[in-house]
Amino acid sequence: GHPDARDLPLDLRSVRSVAVCGIGNVALDCARLLLRPPSSPALATSDLAAHAAAVLRGAACLADVHLVARRGPVQAACTPMELK
Repeated sequence: GHPDARDLPLDLRSVRSVAVCGIGNVALDCARLLLRPPSSPALATSDLAAHAAAVLRGAACLADVHLVARRGPVQAACTPMELK
C-alpha cells in the first residue's frame, strides 16, 4: 500500500477477479497475497501496510488473479519454481 493511496476509497467486497501487472517476484508476491482468504493470518503477519491489509480484510474472496506481462517468459524476473 503506497502511502499516497492511504485514503483512496476502495470497496473490494464485490470484486472477484483482478489483474496484477508484472511478471517478477513482486507481482508474484502480490498475486499470492490476493489469493489468500481475507481472514488469513498471513495478512496480519506480513509486512503489508496496515491500511492496505485493512482493505484486503474487507475484500471478497477472489476467484481469479491474472498476471499480465508485456514481455515473454524469457524476460520474467522469477524462476519457474517461484511461478508454481
